[in-house]
Amino acid sequence: MLRSIRSTTTYIAMSLLLLGITAVAQNGRLTDSPGGKPGVRAVPSKEQKRALGTLVQLFELSRNSQDQVFRIEAEADIADALWRHDPKRARSYFVDAFRAIDSIKREEQDTVGTATTPPTAYSVKSELYRRIGILISSHDPRLAKGLIDELPKSPHRDSIDRSTLYPGMATAALGTDPQRAVEMARAGLESGITAAFINSLIAIRSIQPQLADGLFYESLAVAAHDVDHFSNDLRLLASYVFGSGGAGNEDGNDTTGGPLTPTTSDMGLITDFLNFALQTSLAIHGKSGVRSAPGLMSYVPLMQLLPYYQLYLPDTAAAITAAFNQLVAAVPDPQKRTLLVNLIARPSVDRVIQAGNSLVKTDQKDLLYERAALQASSRGDFERALTIAESISDERMRQKSKATAYVEAATRALGEGNINAACKYAIEIPELLQKSRVFAQIIRTLSGQKELVRANDVLDVAERQITLADDSPEKVRSLLLLSSVALSIDQVRATTILQLAVVGINHSDFSNKSHKTEASASNIQEKSAAPGKVDAAKSLSFHQSFGILAVVDFETALSLAQSIAEMEISIRAQIAACRGVLQTNSQGNQEINKRKKPRETSGSRITNWPVS
Repeated sequence: MLRSIRSTTTYIAMSLLLLGITAVAQNGRLTDSPGGKPGVRAVPSKEQKRALGTLVQLFELSRNSQDQVFRIEAEADIADALWRHDPKRARSYFVDAFRAIDSIKREEQDTVGTATTPPTAYSVKSELYRRIGILISSHDPRLAKGLIDELPKSPHRDSIDRSTLYPGMATAALGTDPQRAVEMARAGLESGITAAFINSLIAIRSIQPQLADGLFYESLAVAAHDVDHFSNDLRLLASYVFGSGGAGNEDGNDTTGGPLTPTTSDMGLITDFLNFALQTSLAIHGKSGVRSAPGLMSYVPLMQLLPYYQLYLPDTAAAITAAFNQLVAAVPDPQKRTLLVNLIARPSVDRVIQAGNSLVKTDQKDLLYERAALQASSRGDFERALTIAESISDERMRQKSKATAYVEAATRALGEGNINAACKYAIEIPELLQKSRVFAQIIRTLSGQKELVRANDVLDVAERQITLADDSPEKVRSLLLLSSVALSIDQVRATTILQLAVVGINHSDFSNKSHKTEASASNIQEKSAAPGKVDAAKSLSFHQSFGILAVVDFETALSLAQSIAEMEISIRAQIAACRGVLQTNSQGNQEINKRKKPRETSGSRITNWPVS
């Protein structure tokens, strides 16, 4: 399967051209060694020397692409991989890539082959600024901040979305410069409350909880003035206080079925937030101009937080419920009253089903049946959830509800240690990538418990489920995921699955069937893919597959990456392989080497598999 495409003559010629970097690789240099202290002389291994040379060759090869966006991203990714061993070159690549974003031609930003509109052009540039800014910030926050400060001089400054750029950079900078990370997060808050800002706040709290809480209180003032987005802002702010479990269900549990557990033990912060939510929601209503059902919209976000009010402020919870019910009763249309009570309030599953049966319109019925199915799943009543889902008329909504029930059931069974049940539920998940993620979770659990016999059994089933599917991007993503978890069990199996992923890439919509010559650093005459093809492949993540395999077998990982037909996709995979071997240290190598010959322990085999 593996084809060696290295040309000895070309390789020697390129090595001579790259004498500077190979000399460094051979002699070592004073730098921050991976996982070591500043000033320690890092001597690259044989594989790392080859990876360093390959990366610079890939930089030259990427210049041949017709897609300027790809060229910029490739340069930034190569800089990220080079940083530990050649920071001077990496810094130069980073600066060049970041500044090149402003010069992207409009027609090169379109991913569907037609003329794009300015909003699309701005969104593409904004995403590039965000992604590359975050990469730079993870290595040198000061350099990242300096490059951002240059942007107002650009005639295209409106294409910069600071609401996601600064928080992302803050999270990346946290490990190297916590104080600057806080400053970046605060700068992002000036553009409003976003999921990226909350994520950065949560990351900061893990290191500097007082600073994070201080920023949280600052964000409350921002939310209070953002009337148009207050409900969404409140939901995001709640995730900082209460986590991602949502606002809970009618049983007083979170949406995963577990008890309500805030992410903070600061009772003052919890009650301050709940009081803020109540007072601000009611105050904003006076400015909203809602004519139908006066005041009703003020209580919608409060009802989502009702389980927490019941837990921490029970008197307030009772007042909120009474006011909401009174407002709903004033709605003249009985069908709308039914929808409001059952979608916004928190009735039992039985009441939601009864309400759905009483409605006339199919789409309204489906909304309530979906709600009932989700509530049943969250309570662990999976069989009932599946039965309810069958009552949904809309095919897509029905499949989504069933998938949710199967995923919840598999996750619950895995948590209880019932591997057989977890696998049986996983097999029934209709969406392939979702199915693969659950199988991957099961395999990781078994591998962590050293039950490698059972882990191999589950891997067999998962591989069979995926390989039977038609070639598609979803199948490729599933195989890449499966290969990454297989490395913890059997390196040979992982390599075989990765080979299947490469075949899938070359036969799926990711590939340009007009040419099949291989793209490698030693073959720089390669043709380029159309920009739309490259954009379609951006959803592929190669780090956990090619990158991890490269740690234990760099040559195999690199050869597999080079056997991908599409030049741009191949370059991405090769960069991932090089990054994997370059970012390892002695401790990391020791940890990965355990995967080569894992210690098998006894364990009951998985038997009686249901036929898919």
